Amino acid sequence: MKSRNWFMGVLFIAIGVVALLATLGVIDFSWRMAWKLWPMLLVIIGIVMLPVKDWLKTVLVVAALAVSVILYQI
Repeated sequence: MKSRNWFMGVLFIAIGVVALLATLGVIDFSWRMAWKLWPMLLVIIGIVMLPVKDWLKTVLVVAALAVSVILYQI
């Protein structure tokens, strides 16, 4: 699978899951909060564009997301 297709699929799934959980009241989410994390999107796009194996891209994306969540909580 091409990296771009993989990235877009994961992106749409993540947005859908967050929107669904917010609608059901499971999480407290606002788009204003997400707007603060827009630079993370650039980091993820950069990782996807790296010429490395797909498993390494997956590890890097998950690590970047984990770090961003941890830093956002501080």
